[in-house]
Amino acid sequence: MVRKGDVLPAKTCRACAALLVQRATERIYDFAKRITCGHACATTMLHARWNRPLTAAPYRRVGVGGGKSRQVSRVLVEQLVGRTLCRDEHVHHINGNKTDDRLENLRVMSAGEHAALHSRKHPTEKTCVMCGATFTPAPSKRLRAKTCGPACARALASVNQTKVWASRRSDQ
Repeated sequence: MVRKGDVLPAKTCRACAALLVQRATERIYDFAKRITCGHACATTMLHARWNRPLTAAPYRRVGVGGGKSRQVSRVLVEQLVGRTLCRDEHVHHINGNKTDDRLENLRVMSAGEHAALHSRKHPTEKTCVMCGATFTPAPSKRLRAKTCGPACARALASVNQTKVWASRRSDQ
């Protein structure tokens, strides 16, 4: 949080790289939030975001006639299976690279399976930081689970407490 009297480090405009200077009528926390030197640079940044070049599209596309285009991955998989994919069938890129359209990297799955695969914010299987065993944490504990059970949790707490004591001794 920025307070009155704080000295902020030098900032540069994200659009033109000019040095940003706090205006006479500008409050300190407004200056801290500002990223451009003026209206022209702010407009330039907005237009740069809106007018992305066609090469910035995440998936490669191929023209199919009539001014229409389709994703290359879908066309390749349709040729492989010999039919048109349904609307609820998605093509998943296994390695996560959206431009890697090799057949061994593509997998057809239902929309629900694809959503479930990508909506996992935290892994369903983890490795215990104390003993190295693989474990499945409870769904509500996937973010913070670090140990496989109570014994490893106690051992980790002991290690962490030792680190706290050591840091307190070094501060004195």
